[in-house]
Amino acid sequence: MQIDRITSEDCAALIERAGLSLNQAQFEAALRSYGRLRELAESLRIPRNRAAEPAHLFHVPASPHAGASAFAKTETRRETGDE
Repeated sequence: MQIDRITSEDCAALIERAGLSLNQAQFEAALRSYGRLRELAESLRIPRNRAAEPAHLFHVPASPHAGASAFAKTETRRETGDE
């Protein structure tokens, strides 16, 4: 159920509860955009698990500069098929 409108009194109560200090123009803007603000606030309450976040891990191939001997051994094993 989407709520598009709110009374001035209810909006003032919500703003006070949030600890905001708005001038009259800001209050009027909040009152006019209440439906969209409510929709955005509801989207924050969607339960998410770690699958919703992108992976922060990635594989970096060995560099010949970091350990040339280890890199050479890896490349040799790939070419010859030795494990």
